[in-house]
Formats: sequence, C-alpha cells, structure tokens
Amino acid sequence: MAQRHATRRYPDTLAFLRDWQEQLSMDAILFASGALDDKPAAEMKVDLVLPGGARAGPIVAQLINQFDDGSSAFRITDLPKQVADAALAATTEKEKWKAYLLDTGELAPAREGPPPPTVSVVPAASTQELTALRDRVKRLEADLSRARAAAHSAQSTPGRGPGPSEPQRGARGLVVPEVSHLQPVASGQLGDKSLRDMFMRLSVEKLTGLLTLALPEGRTRWAFVLKGGPVAFRAEPMQEHEVLGMLLLKAGSITKEQLAETLRIMEERGIRQGEALIEMGVLTFAQLVLILQKQCEFVLVQTIAETTGTWTFHQLDELPERFVAPPMRVAAHLFRDLRARCKSIPADDMSAFLRPRLESYVYIKAGVERTLEEMRLSADEQAFLKIIGGTSFRVREVPSVSNLSRGQTAGMLWCLTELGLIEYRADAAAARGEEKNASYIASRKATIDKGSYFDQLEAHWMCTSEDVEKAWKKFNQEFPADQPQKYGAAHEADVRKIIAGVRQAYDTLSNEAKRREYRLTKIERVMIEQSAIMLASKGDMAIMKEAMVEAYDCFSKAVELMPNVGEYRQGLERVRAARR
Repeated sequence: MAQRHATRRYPDTLAFLRDWQEQLSMDAILFASGALDDKPAAEMKVDLVLPGGARAGPIVAQLINQFDDGSSAFRITDLPKQVADAALAATTEKEKWKAYLLDTGELAPAREGPPPPTVSVVPAASTQELTALRDRVKRLEADLSRARAAAHSAQSTPGRGPGPSEPQRGARGLVVPEVSHLQPVASGQLGDKSLRDMFMRLSVEKLTGLLTLALPEGRTRWAFVLKGGPVAFRAEPMQEHEVLGMLLLKAGSITKEQLAETLRIMEERGIRQGEALIEMGVLTFAQLVLILQKQCEFVLVQTIAETTGTWTFHQLDELPERFVAPPMRVAAHLFRDLRARCKSIPADDMSAFLRPRLESYVYIKAGVERTLEEMRLSADEQAFLKIIGGTSFRVREVPSVSNLSRGQTAGMLWCLTELGLIEYRADAAAARGEEKNASYIASRKATIDKGSYFDQLEAHWMCTSEDVEKAWKKFNQEFPADQPQKYGAAHEADVRKIIAGVRQAYDTLSNEAKRREYRLTKIERVMIEQSAIMLASKGDMAIMKEAMVEAYDCFSKAVELMPNVGEYRQGLERVRAARR
C-alpha cells in the first residue's frame, strides 16, 4: 500500500534552518532514499516536528518526481505560517549569535572585496533587465541552433508540447486542457486594467484554471493557474528567450555543451529539461524549483506587458499536469511594481486621486487577509495596514496618523486602491461593523474548510470532556442555531455552514472514545505520550505549591491523553481528595 503519511523531525535549529533555506521556503520538500517506509502516494500528509518539539501539520504534499536514486520530491500546497515564523525566529537567533561571535573575536569578519563566485540562476525581473535580456537573447539564438544540431535534435523544438488533443505523459511542453465546452469566468481586452484586476481576483479567490491570451499575428499564450497563481506558461509559436534552457544559458548557469546534452536526454528519454538537468547533476531539485519560479516571474512580466489582444479565463477543478513550481504570488509582484511606479507620479496627479475621497472612510476589504500576507510587506507597510485596519479614519485624517511620510502614505493608498485591496465608504460605524463581521465569518468558515475538529470547536488538542463542553457552550452563544441571520442576511449561508461544521466536530469530540481515536489521526503518539509525562510532572509541582486548580488541570489532561497509565489516575485522585 502506498504511504500516505510521513514525519520529518529536526534534531536542532541548524538542521531546520538549512531545510528551510534549501526546500521549505520554496514550497518543496525532498525525502532522501530510505526516508520513507514505502512507495509514496500521489498525495501525502507530512508532519514537521520543529526544533523544541512543536508540531506543524498535517501538511498536504503532492508528489512531483521520483528519482533513480530512490528519493522523492514533493510540492507543498499550503505551508503553515507556523513554519515560516519558526524560520524567522531561527534566522534572528542565528544573526544574534553571529554578532556575538564577531564581537568576541571568535568569528573573523568577512574579507572585503568582491564576493566569491556563485551559481547564477535567472536575472531579476525588472523591466530594464528584461528588455536587455530580450536583446541579448537574439544573439544567442544562433548558438542554440548549433547546440541543437550537435545534439541531433534539429527537428524537435524544446518547450513545444502536444496540442490540446495530444495529452501525452512525458512529452515536452505543457498540455493545454480543452476548454471550448466551458463558459469563461471572465474576459477582457489587453492594454487596460482588466488583466491586472483578474490576476488580483485569482489571488484573492484562489482560483484554478487556464488564462488564454489571443495576441496579434496569430500568437497565443496560456497561463496555467493553480490556487490563485501561475505555475507555468506556454506560448505558440514558442518564444525562444522564455525557454528554461535559454534562460540558464544566458545567465551563465549552464554551457552550450550542457544545453546540447539536455536536448539529447530529452529526446531519448521523453522527459522535461529540468529533469534532464537534475540527471546530469547540474541542478538539485531545490534549485530547479527556484529557477522555475524565476522563469514564471520572467514570463509573467512579458504577459502583463502585452497591450494588444484579448484575454479569457476558464476555471477548472484541476490542471492536467503536476507542477514543480508552487503558485506564483502575483499580488506581491504587482504591488512592488506599483510602489516603484508611484515614485514617478507627479504630486498634482496624486492630489487629484485623493481629492474626491478626502471625506470618505478607508477600509481594508473583507476576504483579502491571506493575499496581504502573501505580499510579504515590509514592517513599515504592515504597520500602515494595522493603522487603517484597526480604526475608522477619513482619508484626510490618514496622513496625520500614518507611520509613513505624507508622500509615502498617498502612494500606499494609491497602490492598494489600484489592486482593489481597500475601499472607501461614507459611513464609519456601520461599515466598520460590517467589515468585522465579514472578516470574522470568513475566518471561521476557513477553519471549517481546512481546520481540524479541535480548531473548529476552538478547543486545544489536549482537551477533556469538560473543555469540550465549555467550548461548545461558548460557540452556541456566538452562533445560536435558531439565529443564523445574527451576522446579517449576507452571511446567513456561511453561518449555517459554520454551525453544521462545528456540530459535527462536537459530536466527535464530546465522546471520549471517539475524541481519543480522532486525536491519534492528528497528533503523533509519541507527542501525546511526551505531553502526558510533562503534564504529570507539572501537576506534581503544582501539588507541592498547593496550587490545586493547576494540579487538577494538569492531571486531568494527562489522564485524557494516556487513560491507561495508573500513575496519572492516582495523581488525579490525590488532587480530588485534596480539593474535597
């Protein structure tokens, strides 16, 4: 039977930080040969035991490739924020130790001068660099043709795959799904804001599907969108300067001879160029993920720059292929581009933008919280959002309370407005109350969709029957079953869904046997056992301090986790006797 669950434990902070930098930060994870007990399933649940014993998971990981050496590469679909927070804490701690060692002289400072040579990947996707790249690529096309000839593959075109009616596994290029029988979700003209607005909608609503651009001279470009972001692009006819091998050749990451060798392997084995580069030992899996992300970013810039033609988006339940690269965070790219542009906007134009809005109240739109997190804002930008998100301010009042300069404040409002992340309303109190309702309902609904029963009931995974009943009582006060319209008619359907979901969670967790059985599906047995030991020890200390309420809580939870351990039951009886 295929393995559907795996655990990775980090013995120390260094091991975790190395894994974060090489894999996890790129939404990827690699299990070496022998790390899994059995052949992995196409989709596994992975638990990460972080330094210090904290557990993150289960995390959905989709199998991307199995290599000849027995290792398996997975793409992580939704890395918990807890992991990123742990990485940030580890990095901060590393920098503190580095500063200490430098200060004490135990670590020599880096030598001045040019940095040592590193492996170049793909150039940064600024407009100027991309323009220069297109010019230089033209001079490399002749070299590519000679490389193809040397590889005896002049008749094949790297990057070109089968058409929509030829879904061959292993063929080069990406299979374009047939969507002619579907109604498009949205469409528009290139050259206006409609495509950018669509990319933001994809990001907020986490849609999956195919974005098609019909361009002049019979050109077509497709963007494969997974859960809100592009994971790959395809163009007909093929654009030489966008092919992975050409990008690497231009960046100096591979030679013309290595490019020729990839073409030969692709021709013989029917595999993709990235796989060929891994087989040759030129790239690691983590490097390939990073490069494909950069390639996706590069092509996105080309796509957004198109000004003539039309675009259409068709929503799909799933894409026809698995993709190594995780979905691109388009909102972050668009925001950075707008932030750079607003510096060149004349002050008079910015004043004209603000003038008709001065008496309106500014609000962060409901439902965009996840998108804002993915934009990786600076500390100053996050602080600004907290200011306008926490209190009702008129636009004319915002500069006086902002942590940014007047010009930067206006620029932030312009950028966020352009991306559709904030809105302006005439009434403060009613609008703010509605926003809070919408945000709270969206949060609870997301927990029903993705969280465990413990999360849904807002009870700790160590909860006892008493804890479950308290959580259930609290929930019924917030969401009375006979008042689904309490949070407004617009949210009634979502509230009914929340009530039904929490009821299901309560039905399981209120039964001791079912609760303990369910806990084992979410928490490792070793974690449960260790937690019970810790609680019992803490309970003994509480008895010594005569803190009987704390002692009762500790021993009751220890018994909850390990009901067959007599020592824990005896401790609980001692506390009960002392409280009589």
